[in-house]
Amino acid sequence: MQKKLLIFKILSLFAIILASLFPVSTANAQDNHTKRTISGIVVDEEGEPLPGAHVEQISQTKTESITAVVVDVNGHFSINLPSSTQAVKVSYIGFETQTITLTDETSYRIVLKSATREMEEVVITGAFTRRSNTYTGSVSTVKGEELLRIGNQNLLQSLTSIDPAFMQLDNLSAGSNPNALPDFQMRGQTGFSDLKGQYESNPNQPLFILDGFETNLTKIIDLDMNMVESVTLLKDATAKAIYGSKAANGVIIVETKRPAAGQMKVTYNGSANIEIPDLTSYDLTNAAEKLEVERLAGLYYSDNAVTQLAYRQQYEKKLREVLAGVDTDWKAQPIRTGVGQKHALYLEGGDQYMLYGIDLSFNNIKGAMKGSDRTTFSGGITLSYRLKNFQFRNRLTITNNNANDSPYGSFSEYTLMNPYYRLYDEKGKMMQSYSFIDGGTKSANPLWNSSINTLYARKYTDITNNFYTEWNLQRYLKLTGRLGITKYVNQNDDFRPASHTDFINYGTEDLFKKGSYTKLNGESMNINGDLGINYSIQINKHLLFFNAQANFTSYTHSNAVVKAEGFPNDNMNDITFGVQYDSTTGKPTGSEGISRSVGGIGSINYSFDNRYLFDANYRLTGSSEFGANNRWGSFWSLGGGWNLHEEQFLKDASWLDLFKLRLSTGYTGSQGFSTYEALATLKYYANISYNGLIGSYLVGLANPDLQWQKKFDNSAGFDFAILKNRFSGRFDYYTSTTQSMLTDITVPESTGFSTYRENMGETQNKGFEAYLNFRVWEENKTRSYFNVFTSVARNQNKIKKISNSLRKFNEEQDALKQQDDDSEDVSNITRPSVRYEEGRSMNAIWAVPSLGIDPVNGKEIFLKRDGSVTYEWDVADQVVCGDTQPKYNGIFGFNSDIHGFGVSATFNYRLGGQIYNSTLIDKVENADVRYNVDRRVFTDRWQNAGDVALYKAISDKSYTRPTSRFVMDYNTLTLSSIMVSYDFRNHSFLKSSFLERLKISAYMNDAFVISSVKTERGTSYPFARTISVALQAVF
Repeated sequence: MQKKLLIFKILSLFAIILASLFPVSTANAQDNHTKRTISGIVVDEEGEPLPGAHVEQISQTKTESITAVVVDVNGHFSINLPSSTQAVKVSYIGFETQTITLTDETSYRIVLKSATREMEEVVITGAFTRRSNTYTGSVSTVKGEELLRIGNQNLLQSLTSIDPAFMQLDNLSAGSNPNALPDFQMRGQTGFSDLKGQYESNPNQPLFILDGFETNLTKIIDLDMNMVESVTLLKDATAKAIYGSKAANGVIIVETKRPAAGQMKVTYNGSANIEIPDLTSYDLTNAAEKLEVERLAGLYYSDNAVTQLAYRQQYEKKLREVLAGVDTDWKAQPIRTGVGQKHALYLEGGDQYMLYGIDLSFNNIKGAMKGSDRTTFSGGITLSYRLKNFQFRNRLTITNNNANDSPYGSFSEYTLMNPYYRLYDEKGKMMQSYSFIDGGTKSANPLWNSSINTLYARKYTDITNNFYTEWNLQRYLKLTGRLGITKYVNQNDDFRPASHTDFINYGTEDLFKKGSYTKLNGESMNINGDLGINYSIQINKHLLFFNAQANFTSYTHSNAVVKAEGFPNDNMNDITFGVQYDSTTGKPTGSEGISRSVGGIGSINYSFDNRYLFDANYRLTGSSEFGANNRWGSFWSLGGGWNLHEEQFLKDASWLDLFKLRLSTGYTGSQGFSTYEALATLKYYANISYNGLIGSYLVGLANPDLQWQKKFDNSAGFDFAILKNRFSGRFDYYTSTTQSMLTDITVPESTGFSTYRENMGETQNKGFEAYLNFRVWEENKTRSYFNVFTSVARNQNKIKKISNSLRKFNEEQDALKQQDDDSEDVSNITRPSVRYEEGRSMNAIWAVPSLGIDPVNGKEIFLKRDGSVTYEWDVADQVVCGDTQPKYNGIFGFNSDIHGFGVSATFNYRLGGQIYNSTLIDKVENADVRYNVDRRVFTDRWQNAGDVALYKAISDKSYTRPTSRFVMDYNTLTLSSIMVSYDFRNHSFLKSSFLERLKISAYMNDAFVISSVKTERGTSYPFARTISVALQAVF
């Protein structure tokens, strides 16, 4: 808390200093000049007033401050100006900015022309900008206000409800945990999963660029949405090639707001956010039902008389609890309705020479599980200075985040608890454990851990400074330079005292192992820089853009982990109180890495008569992550386009506004795996010495030929708009092949190693995306409209080539399935394995085809590969029974604003694809009846000969290995967002108040999910609906 206060004080001090140094309108500076007052009205081409338009003085000297006013609700304005003022600038969102030369007149009628098409002409790539009407790349650009129509939680959550090409992968375990990072993909899975932890991050995750510099997923998630100006998705080779070495999975470009000139403007955004747990997917037994399940399963039956007596006593004890009315709803114990809050303040202003922006934000998320929260405090200062042909801009941001996991533990612990367990004993004291057999194994009460002093805390501090400079040598020639430095420090603490239920069955011989503390301290430094040249020229019908850039990056990181055990007292919650190092590690551990790269980019964009378009990009990059013989990788792309609507034979088609064809092809790459994969690595012997010297041994084989993983993209598409842009859309078809994939290669055991890294794998993705948008109704006078939209996407992947190491991995997975029924490795036996086979999808569900349960004897009938049937499950009979990738996924909905009253709704859907229903395995057929189960355990079970049933007998203790019976078609419809708002822009009280804008909004996210499969959602952390009430005020 002290650190937060210190940061707040520093940023507040900066705000005060800047406000005093750079006032926008300074009365003292103008007192010595004669003033004049001009007034007027600002209207559109139809004569309708434009309330909120900006009228700004154009100063004549460097030292002269500027004055600006905002047009009132009737379009009128009045502004006091120095008599030397010769012109004013008038601007309004969606219209062309105009410069009005002043005469002796005191009243002006200013008509602004619509700039809808011009607004869309710029594509921001993070390295440079392009005119969209001459650009051939496949991109999607989303404005900040569009993101806020969907939700105000984080920008990526909103983005998944706008573009179906950008998907958040289902995670039925993590649910709505605010501290769990989700997995995202763009246009499918391009590489194998991180099976052995060789990657620093998700190998299929897109690249994130924030204000021109690479950043990580955590920073994007914690970014204040109110500061987002736009988000651009780069999808095909032409769009991605400038980031060639890291762009195989797509690129997300996030641009934050830049300060605007004028008097200091203050914008406040605040919201109250409510997290409501959603447990509708759970249907567990009550106390009486659970005891009956145990009886039917034969849990209290034995051929041994002594054992039978003990079982009988155990049953009677539980029955007495049930008859006494004990029926604990364990699901309700660790959850809550979390109420969080967000506040953001943004100050901006300046003149034509100096601009400043100061932002402060506070975001506190209260999770649906008690004690879980995530608090982010951030602040930033942007300074921009222009001197003749030079422009300098610097942005400093500081982010401090504190995250706490719930002391109540995993939600799955509560859904397993038997409802006949009491919460408290006869004395009102919380039960720590349960045992219905004297001297038997104790079952822990997970709720106990919330009453003791535990710690599950994570925190980080991110300090980033980005510097930009531009030098306009000539009208068409510009030099640019950028330098970004990020320092990241993080710390994780996990403390569990001796009284924690993890140690409840420890004996006296493990006295000094009871209680544990794990502390991680890490830090990283990232430095990025580039120098570029931009050249543009238009000669008659020829338009040429040329960009070249040289860049470098340096990334270093390290972390140290200390695990200690032996903490007998709850209050001894410092790691120094530990009796000894953790017995499994015996010493501190850690890791470190260094990655450096240099490279260059060349990019050309050419158009002839705005009809025939051409793009070419080339990037050369050298990286320390690769082998000595393949340090450098080259990546290129070519793109072509044809603006058909500019052709003479369509010039007279007044209904056609846009029809552009696009083609692109090229290579991009990926990296980001562990730093030293290409090098021979050594470790020192920790406990052995020879002749007073410490020896070392080889832990990793070198591969000097290890090279870039490359992706070959081909894409074709078109964009269209008709009826004065009221109906618009786009379509893209793509194929991509990932080559030289990094996989493990099996080597002879005589080398002392089992595998080493090599470029051997190959996968293919293909699919399409389609988008439609229709402006059903609009009224320019009141800025009212009603808009509907829909989109659909499809992606398929196929493995083209695998290494012998992946074949060995498949064999290891098969071996796990053949373990005996008394094995404790239940999950690996009963769940389908990840398998990689050439010609098959990476998302395939492998299982043995089933003909169902035999009514005669209750055994499952399997179909062998040769077409015969058997009762015996055989790993060799596994085939592809489904695919977790949906056939189609998409979005549809509407948004509107009618006289300031706004309503929008967005639905997400997935059609086709399958899921392996793990709930039916874990809580029904293979249910461990020692714990609570799904109510479906009572229905459709085989009991007697002749029964036609879905599931085996409840008394059948054999494991159900992967079978097609539990592969189900998975279709969902989600109301992902509802938004209702009211903008007070049409109210006259704004004119007489200090407010420039006032808007209130209400959101609900994930209002409902309709699914074709009934399965438990949020097994480790429950899903939650989010309701938010927000206020925006500008003054």
